[in-house]
Amino acid sequence: AASSSSSAESSSTAGEPAGSTSSAGSTSSANSTSASTGTIYDLGAGSDLGSLQPPGCKDKIDFLFVMQRYGQLPEAQQKLIDAFPTFIDTIQAKFAGFDVHIMVTDSDNEWGLEDCDPVGCIDADGDGCLLKGVNEDTFIPDYPCGVYSELTKDKCYTTMGAGMIFNAGVAAANTPCDVDGGRRYVTDKQSELKKTFSCMARVGHGGGSRIGEPIVAAVGPYLNADGGCNAGFLRPDALLMITTVTSVDDYVSEGTPEQWADAVVEAKNGNQNAVIVLGIGKWGADLDGCQSPLCRFVRRFPFHKFGQISAPDYGEHFAAAVDLVYEACEAFTPPG
Repeated sequence: AASSSSSAESSSTAGEPAGSTSSAGSTSSANSTSASTGTIYDLGAGSDLGSLQPPGCKDKIDFLFVMQRYGQLPEAQQKLIDAFPTFIDTIQAKFAGFDVHIMVTDSDNEWGLEDCDPVGCIDADGDGCLLKGVNEDTFIPDYPCGVYSELTKDKCYTTMGAGMIFNAGVAAANTPCDVDGGRRYVTDKQSELKKTFSCMARVGHGGGSRIGEPIVAAVGPYLNADGGCNAGFLRPDALLMITTVTSVDDYVSEGTPEQWADAVVEAKNGNQNAVIVLGIGKWGADLDGCQSPLCRFVRRFPFHKFGQISAPDYGEHFAAAVDLVYEACEAFTPPG
C-alpha cells in the first residue's frame, strides 16, 4: 500500500468549482456546463478533438493515481471512478497510439486494517471483520481476513508506493483486482480496463494521510527497477500524469513539497515538462499564494490543475487535464 513553480494560473471558468484553477495556458473544456443543470460533462469525441498528438509526444502516458485512505473518502473515490471511463476514452481518441500504463497506490504502507488481523476476524474463513471503534464498532462483511497471513508475505503489499491490486478495509473493494500479466499496474491492453480500474481505485478509508512519500516511492528507482514492485510502470519516453485525491493535506510525509517535486522531476530525467499533476482536494481561494504542502507540490509543475474534492462530479477536472496532457505533449522531448 501507499499514502506537486508554475506559470500564471487562470481564474475559475464558468461551471468550475470555486478555487479550481488550471495552468500552463489551459482552461477547462469549453463543453463544460454548470453542475447544477445535472448535465454530464462532454469531454469530446474523436471527430471533434482536432488534430492528433503534436510533434514530441510518442503516444506513451503513464498515469499514477495516489489515493488517500485517511478519513471519509468513499464518495470522492466513487466520483473518480465515475469520471475515469470518459477521461480514458478521450485520451484514447486524442492520441493515436494510445500506449498507457495506469497504477494506483495509497497513503500508507499497511495492507487493509491491522485491527482485523487476526483477532477481529469473524471466523477462520475470513468472511468478515468486526472493527472496534472509539464510538462504535464497524462490521466489514467482505473483509478478506483469511488471506492476510499469506498475502502479506509479498513485501509489495506492505511497501509505500507499490501499486495496489487488492485493497481491503471499510468501503474498499475487498477482492483481488483482475490485473493481466501479474503486474501491479494495467496497460491499455487490459481486459475490462474500466472495471479493473474501479477495483484498484476503491482503496476505502481507514489508513494514513501521506501523499508525498508514496509519490516519491512510486516513481523512484527502487520500486521501478527490474524485480521491483512497480517494475515496468515508469517509462523514460512517456509522459507522467499524477492525480492525487485527498481530503486533508499532507503534513506527515518525510521531506518537503519541493523535495517531493524534485524527486518526480529526477525520475523523468530532469524534465519537468514531462509531468502533469491533477490535485483533487480541499483547496482555498488563494491558489497563487497557498503554502500548504500539497498545494506547494502541485504548483511546482508548469502543467498542473487544481480540482475541488467537493465538486458534484470530476468530469470537469479531467476535461481540463486532457488539455494539459495535450499541451505537455507539445513541450515534451523524449530522451534519446
